[in-house]
Amino acid sequence: MATPDNTIIVNRSLFEQVLESLCSPDGEGEGRHEERQQALIELIKAGGLKHFSEDKLIELVEKAKFFKICERLYWKRRQYEKIMSCYLRDTVREGIVFHFVEHVLLGEKLSEIEKEKVRNEVITNIHTLVTISSSKTAQLLLSCFCDCLRVIVKKLEPEPELLYKLLRAIFECREDEGGATEHTDIVADVHELYVELMCKVDADKVAGYIIRTEGYRIEETLEICRRYDVSEATAFLLEKLGAIQEAFDVLLEKLKTSIGEFCEKCSPTHKKAVDYEGGVAVWQTIEGVISTMIHLCQRNSPKMEEANSEALWFPLLDTVLASQRKVDQSHAEAFKTLTTQVLNGMMGYVALPAVLQRIMQDPGYCSGRFGEIRELVLGMFDTYNYEKTLLHTCCNLLNHDVHRQLVSLTQTARHAIVPRRDTCQLCRKPLHVGLSDNVICFRCGHMYHEACLESPGCCERVDGEQQWTCYKCSSRGRGSASARQRVHRSISSSSQPLSPPTISRVDMADASLEDNHIQAVDNIRRAQKTKSRFAILTELSRRKRSSTGRSNLLQNERFQLRLAPPLPFEND
Repeated sequence: MATPDNTIIVNRSLFEQVLESLCSPDGEGEGRHEERQQALIELIKAGGLKHFSEDKLIELVEKAKFFKICERLYWKRRQYEKIMSCYLRDTVREGIVFHFVEHVLLGEKLSEIEKEKVRNEVITNIHTLVTISSSKTAQLLLSCFCDCLRVIVKKLEPEPELLYKLLRAIFECREDEGGATEHTDIVADVHELYVELMCKVDADKVAGYIIRTEGYRIEETLEICRRYDVSEATAFLLEKLGAIQEAFDVLLEKLKTSIGEFCEKCSPTHKKAVDYEGGVAVWQTIEGVISTMIHLCQRNSPKMEEANSEALWFPLLDTVLASQRKVDQSHAEAFKTLTTQVLNGMMGYVALPAVLQRIMQDPGYCSGRFGEIRELVLGMFDTYNYEKTLLHTCCNLLNHDVHRQLVSLTQTARHAIVPRRDTCQLCRKPLHVGLSDNVICFRCGHMYHEACLESPGCCERVDGEQQWTCYKCSSRGRGSASARQRVHRSISSSSQPLSPPTISRVDMADASLEDNHIQAVDNIRRAQKTKSRFAILTELSRRKRSSTGRSNLLQNERFQLRLAPPLPFEND
């Protein structure tokens, strides 16, 4: 009947009996079942069921679990929500349901009513979806169901393990995608519910989660962490609220509890702390809490006074020192390592004499010989010497960088100005100091009469003072740094002292000085009665930079173009 040249005519009642027999469930295995389904699919493609009742056919194939045929029939009827149920009931193709739902909801071919039916079907079967794949369910919810997360969470509340599995997948997927904008509108109570479930199932991960995540309410999350006694997370939230001392006390209490558990489980007959069951976990907890407390103290000590800083560090040091007296000699070495770690963390935040005095007052050290604490004290001194050397080196480098330019310019300023010629560069007349005309000499070696230099417009008024520019250097166009030779020396017949003009903030900005240099120059100008001489240094800096740069070949005075006439045109 499925062949194109079909000539078989079957009685309707007989055809229905054969179809029912084909769709009847059998116990012949999956292979036989798939063979029956494929035969029926070919029959439908050939048009052999055109006159058969579609409702009756759907009833038969659903009873036979022919889900591929069900999918075809439901797609023809635009019953997309039932197609989803076909995928969920088909154990072979259940993983395709996520791609199908996303394709349907994000497409434009379906109406809003049809999409709403699919959404309701997803919410109804959320348990099955999470069981199939929690990660794919999380991706589907983040892309299409962000506004329905609260409803979905409420539906899964009777099954906390399944809910925690889904929420963990949602937040891990959100972190992997970098917290994209379309995924950032997760409500705060969903965050807090996830934190509460994490406190019940995996409390060690709570601190890391709240440190790297935002979007939760601090007070509510703090109450949850306190309820389940998650110390590190509680301390972080208290520090975020500004309660530093309270956060430190929480961690200190956790440290004392862990040390007590360690001492209780350590038997004197054991040689190592890891010999008893669970010893590694307890010791790792102690190391983790101490590291967290050291970082807490280091972050907040610079913002505190010396007394408050010592109130943080010394209880931690006392606790670690006291623990050495509660265990045998083999385990005491491990706590001495922790003591050294705490002392290294204290360097730079607590005065060294106060630390030494605290150690000497400890009963574990005050009654012994120096050899018992020799290694500890020498380690402290090594750390102190290292930090002292590091500080001096940094200061020397900073001072050298700050004053290097000023020293270089001062040395250059001591050199005399050597004129290139004894005539004016404009009028070519000789320069005589004894005449009434003033003479202006620039550091580039060019000299002019003041009257000659005024005519080309080489004089400007900056902050009420005259600023001169070398005519020849500016006309060559060698750049703003070398052309603006503002600093000059005037030679007058009245034997007046040379008065170089003061440098303005505009000139200093051109000289690429730092803000602290500019401020220092302003302070010197206000402190001195005479005018500032830093204009000379600035001019030297410009000349020095211009001399180090590459000169343009076209700006070279000796450059000459050697042009040849074009070749005569030859007619063919």
